[in-house]
Amino acid sequence: YITDLIISDLYKYFLTSTFKGQIYVWKLAEEWKLIHTFKNHAWTVTSLVNHPDKNLFISSSIDNTIWIWCLDKFVEIYCFNVVSGLINSKLLSDSKFALFYDDRVEIGELKHLAR
Repeated sequence: YITDLIISDLYKYFLTSTFKGQIYVWKLAEEWKLIHTFKNHAWTVTSLVNHPDKNLFISSSIDNTIWIWCLDKFVEIYCFNVVSGLINSKLLSDSKFALFYDDRVEIGELKHLAR
């Protein structure tokens, strides 16, 4: 089952995530073509977010991790662990994000991406 989807106009890809933690990168063409699978999440991916940098995207999971990924090289850039119970995450700017839990929202900053 697909849990989230984003599209990269820069690379002509779209990404889907699954309950099992995989993120699939598909080539946008007449026929969809699977070109890469990210497998670092251990549980359901709850969100995929395009970063303003265009070659980056961010994923969060109920495994209490958030990953920053690079689309031009298909590698992970950074991972950080968060408090248990993460439901979703959203990017607020190029360096600020919000983490959503059942009973609260936390705001943080991706300092290594700050300009």
